[in-house]
Amino acid sequence: MMCLRCAAILTIVFSLSIAVAEQTRPESIRADSGLPGAIVMGSGDFNDDGKLDLLEFGSHGSGVLTLLGKGDGTFRTGRTSPMTQDPNSVAAGDFNHDGKLDIVTANFANNVSVMLGNGDGSFQPFVNYPATPKPQSVAVADLNGDGNLDVVVVDHKWKTVNVLLGNGDGTLQASYFFSAGDQPLSLVIADLNADQTPDLIVLNDSIARGTADILLGNSDGTFQTPVQYLVGKVPIKAVVGDFNDDSKVDIAVANLSDLTCILLLGNGDGTFQPQAPIHAWYGPDDMVAGDFNGDQKLDLVIESTFHIELFLGNGDSTFQGDREYIVRSLKGNEAITAGRINQDAKDDVAVLGVPNDHTFQNIFVLLGR
Repeated sequence: MMCLRCAAILTIVFSLSIAVAEQTRPESIRADSGLPGAIVMGSGDFNDDGKLDLLEFGSHGSGVLTLLGKGDGTFRTGRTSPMTQDPNSVAAGDFNHDGKLDIVTANFANNVSVMLGNGDGSFQPFVNYPATPKPQSVAVADLNGDGNLDVVVVDHKWKTVNVLLGNGDGTLQASYFFSAGDQPLSLVIADLNADQTPDLIVLNDSIARGTADILLGNSDGTFQTPVQYLVGKVPIKAVVGDFNDDSKVDIAVANLSDLTCILLLGNGDGTFQPQAPIHAWYGPDDMVAGDFNGDQKLDLVIESTFHIELFLGNGDSTFQGDREYIVRSLKGNEAITAGRINQDAKDDVAVLGVPNDHTFQNIFVLLGR
């Protein structure tokens, strides 16, 4: 294994053009991240300087690499923290009330890991907590109103939702779980009925049709019986936001197999109105929402294996035609995240991808404009 301390990180920065409708093909150069086989990426301000940082998780126990944002769209290599697990998903939050951002991962090895942040971009040694086999996706929120962050993961193999309540000191209680439908793939936590209590959105796949299952929270860490909404085949990712400017939470669901995104418009009471599908050119693997052109209307970026598609929102739950972006040196994309990377008034996108020669992963940043 190469010396991680010596591994250079180069970040490629492109402008995310919204002025032209034709396909954009930005040229790219090699950008080694320093971690082999990285497939999971996270974001947050991990050194408390007010700038967005990125996390990259290597495979086979190669660690967690922090890329510290400079606030101009570029990054400098931070520290590599030990991590022997192979994560599926990551979420960030302050689990011990010290004002420093911590992380939790859902791992292939039938557990979740908590790593407390040191406030400088590095993390304390991970602590594992048992979960049901193959936890697929992780999210955090205060589910029982005690002021402490709790952890929720979905398990694709056992078809369950696992809840691990937080103690407020960085530790978690033993998990309890309940059935989560046919084949849960992903989840999101949001307050869907404006009662100040977190609710769950669990994406389920089935042979016939995928669903978005809505589980309203009871404010004690438990949830009501799920209500299902048909979405599309293999719903892989959901994001929430106000897509029609009515101050109610809506849901967008990206579907891998039928190349669509389904919008569920919120009624404000935890129920939703399904809309006509948005058609992508390629099978979505991931999706993020943000205002990428600064017009104060929520847009969508859909990531597939080789392409990035931008759908500009009109503010009325409809979207303009997609704009496609291809990074030529990528063999395939693995993860995507969004945020104010260069601290202007527009959201940006970071893509974790595989170079053509299958060596160390690249991170490409597309700046909104």
